[in-house]
Amino acid sequence: MNLQIPSQGLRLDTVLEDIERSYIEEALKMAGGNESKAARILNMNHHTYRYRRKKLQKQ
Repeated sequence: MNLQIPSQGLRLDTVLEDIERSYIEEALKMAGGNESKAARILNMNHHTYRYRRKKLQKQ
């Protein structure tokens, strides 16, 4: 993997949140909007999925 870090640096926490948000959104699309199915796609339980999704929506 060839990653480029900008010369001015980056905020790793923001990058990780963006990646997590993208995977959650994609899983929800794959699941046809069904949160339980999206959670299974991501190998997490439904409650953890909902918590993380809501947390990322607030940011």
